[in-house]
Amino acid sequence: MIKYLLLSIVLFLYYFFAAFLLGTLFLKKIKIEFSMPLTLIAGRFIYFILFNLAALPMKLCFRPLSELTGLWTVGSMVLFLTLLFQNWKYLMQLIKDWIKSGLQSPLLSIGILLLFLIQFGYIGSQTAWAIGVTDDMYYIGDITTSIYSNTIQQYHYMTGGKYGYLNVLYLLPMYPVHSAVMCQLTGLPPLIENKWVLTGGWLLLIDGMYFLWGNLLFRGNRKKCLAFMAVVTWVYFCQRKAIGFFAMEMVYRTAEGKTLLGNLVIPFLFYIFAQIVIKKGRKQEWRLLFVTVIGSFCLVMSSMFILPFVLGSFFICYILLGKRWGLIRPAIVCILPCVVVVGIYILELAGILIFYVP
Repeated sequence: MIKYLLLSIVLFLYYFFAAFLLGTLFLKKIKIEFSMPLTLIAGRFIYFILFNLAALPMKLCFRPLSELTGLWTVGSMVLFLTLLFQNWKYLMQLIKDWIKSGLQSPLLSIGILLLFLIQFGYIGSQTAWAIGVTDDMYYIGDITTSIYSNTIQQYHYMTGGKYGYLNVLYLLPMYPVHSAVMCQLTGLPPLIENKWVLTGGWLLLIDGMYFLWGNLLFRGNRKKCLAFMAVVTWVYFCQRKAIGFFAMEMVYRTAEGKTLLGNLVIPFLFYIFAQIVIKKGRKQEWRLLFVTVIGSFCLVMSSMFILPFVLGSFFICYILLGKRWGLIRPAIVCILPCVVVVGIYILELAGILIFYVP
């Protein structure tokens, strides 16, 4: 157990480091002011976009999981070391400034840390007893089956039987495959990687997203921002007493696709919408929006049903009704990934785009 605990801490720190590095340099590139929550969220989306670009071709070519593990280990190591070497001074200065800012507001830092620990402890202690987490059959089963067979999603996660063709419902998102790679690399059991490491990592980003909202709503008042995060936590955790199924989707499946869609992706999209309105359609926010849309499809296929309505409602209200014709082009660019993914899904259902398992 101590071994798994230490491995989990190392893997959690790796996720934090990767998101920080990629997010920091992305925000620098598009000229958005550094913010640790914004950096981590953007960086995590970029991380999974990069993994999808590496993993999806290997899945469609039916390569062994071990080859993908080796490719991603070497490729990500080379990428991260290169980025660190090229941006060392800039990154060190940001870290110093961030630590200095935290020391200037110790009560806020301690409050956020305590809130995170309470959330993590509650979810970890209650998930197994509350309702049941039905999608564990897919996530844990699929990861375990891929590792055991050394393949990439070629076997059914419940029966163990080999698919005739790749599952059309889970063709594009490589999120579970990433867990299989990490588990094969570290030796962590899939259940621990999902319920300890991923739950903690995503919970940190969800808290960061609500910190951004609190900072926006209360104009930088940190006490009100922390109180806002505490109220949001209370409302979420009270769902178990109100609507059981809703609680399962919003709270107890923290590391699984639809919960990430509801808890992180959609609220973060609305935050970006608010920034677009406040900053009058700056191209920086549109680039962040585009990355978020792409990243959501790397995590959960359900995005193709929800995101067109979320994006469309904002575009109609802000662009068409507001007659801001100059923003039509970036809006089309941002909604284009939704059209492409829906098109792929329709082709799959029609039997035109099928990948038969050899």
